[in-house]
Amino acid sequence: MTPLEADEYLQAYMMRHQAPDTVSTASQMAFLSQKAKQKGVTVTPSGLEFEVVTEGEGIMPTKADKVRVLYTGRLADGTVFDSAQEPVEFDVARLVPGFTEGLTMMKPGGTYRLYIPASLGYGSTGVRGVIPGNSVLDFEVKLLEVIPAGK
Repeated sequence: MTPLEADEYLQAYMMRHQAPDTVSTASQMAFLSQKAKQKGVTVTPSGLEFEVVTEGEGIMPTKADKVRVLYTGRLADGTVFDSAQEPVEFDVARLVPGFTEGLTMMKPGGTYRLYIPASLGYGSTGVRGVIPGNSVLDFEVKLLEVIPAGK
C-alpha cells in the first residue's frame, strides 16, 4: 500500500466510525415520548424527564452549590459517551441546563435517571465527534454530596 492509499484508507475508516453530525429529531422525540409513558417517569415544565431510582436524604443543591457525583451518560441508542465511576465535583450551574435542573431536585444518596432533550443539552450542534446534534442525553446520576456555595 502506498502512503497515499494508506491515507485514503485511514480517512475512509475515520469517517465510517465517527459519530454523525446530527441525529433525526423525530427519533429523539420518539425516545422521549416512550420514556414519558413509562411508570415512574416525571416530565417537568421545561421538558426534562426524570425517574427516581433511589431517593436520597438531606438538602437539595442549589445552582450556587457544587456537587460530588457518579454518572454515566448515554445517547438514546445506548452508546455511552461519558462516565465517572470515581467521584467527580461540578459547579451545579456550569452544566447543561437539563443536568442542572435534575441535580437541583435530588438529595444526597439519591440516584436519578435524567432524560434530557436536546434543547436542555447540547442543542442542534452537539459535541463534535462525541454527541451528535439534536441528541437526547440519558444520564444515570448518583448524588454523593452537596458542597454548599462558598466552601
